[in-house]
Amino acid sequence: LMHKEGLGIVKSDEKALVYYHKSAEQGHTNAQFHLGQMYFNGTGVKKDDTEAFKWYYKAAEKGQVDAQFNLGNIYLYGNGVEKDFSEAMTWYRKAAEKGHANAQFNLGDIFENGSGIGKDKQEALKWYRKAAKQGNRFAKESFKRLQGTT
Repeated sequence: LMHKEGLGIVKSDEKALVYYHKSAEQGHTNAQFHLGQMYFNGTGVKKDDTEAFKWYYKAAEKGQVDAQFNLGNIYLYGNGVEKDFSEAMTWYRKAAEKGHANAQFNLGDIFENGSGIGKDKQEALKWYRKAAKQGNRFAKESFKRLQGTT
């Protein structure tokens, strides 16, 4: 993290990548997540959705909430994997149940629009409410809008 952010040393994405790899290989969950980020964004390394998925998955399996959310996105949009709404929902739900506001918002959106599943206004409101309570402004707007519909 120090090399990636330049905390007390010269910022170096390449060195960060080396140290994240070492830590990730040893099973450090946050290093696995950050390594996934680097591959997904192409930071210090060629963008590689397959490698990003691999590292996010390892971290998500261990409960890293941001990795769980990112896996939801990967499955929803098909970045490096086949689109799979069921898998997207599984990972969003895991993150949402741990309080990840963006995952909660995404679940609300999926239930409202019936993306890959049937529409469920009550489930949408439930997830929008949870995200809104955490300050997610999109969830606040969506909750108000959906609450006003019949």
